[in-house]
Amino acid sequence: CAAAGVALVNEYGPSETHVVTQYRLDPREAASWPEHPPIGGAVAGAELLREADGVLRPFAAGEEAELVVGGGSVGLGYLGDPELTAARFRTLPHGDGTPRRTYATGDVVRFDGADFHFVARADDQLKVSGYRVEPAEVEAVLGAVPGVRRAVVVTVEVAGSRRLAAVWTRTGADGPGPVELAAACAAHLPAYMVPRHFRPVEDLPVTANGKVDRAALRALFAPARTAV
Repeated sequence: CAAAGVALVNEYGPSETHVVTQYRLDPREAASWPEHPPIGGAVAGAELLREADGVLRPFAAGEEAELVVGGGSVGLGYLGDPELTAARFRTLPHGDGTPRRTYATGDVVRFDGADFHFVARADDQLKVSGYRVEPAEVEAVLGAVPGVRRAVVVTVEVAGSRRLAAVWTRTGADGPGPVELAAACAAHLPAYMVPRHFRPVEDLPVTANGKVDRAALRALFAPARTAV
């Protein structure tokens, strides 16, 4: 790609808004292309905002927050799901006095003063023992263990403390157990990112929207209650 003089354009945009950012990588600088390039700046017609106390405003340099998208590409909503539509598609006041119809992406981004960088999913960020944990990092380590088809990491409350728990599906009848998975995590991650609890499942539960049902996964680790 670089040898042919072809530029690489990194684009970002959820299906609810289509493409709203772009970042162009110069083929002449291919040797120094970052492994994780920024998602860039707004394309024509898109407005990249953050919400603070119910009011929209542009990002300031160095700020990190959920990305809220305004502009003509914002969709109408979710067919047959008015509750979710109301939660994600909203008309909010802007600091300039003009309201905007927006979509809350659920993606946390950081603005460096020129470009935006994807940080994490807002609903996936976990905090354990005072540390912020990106579950995707732990899931990537678990997913690289032979025999693991897919792994998902959540937080659970056990004896009054918050701990990491991993749920995984296997590629076959045999596969790694908790000891092997914990050892793999310990070899690649700091101690606070190693899950304390593990549970294999046949299939991962999903929500009506087809996403992994993390609440259902957390329920797998809830203590059993004795009927009286």
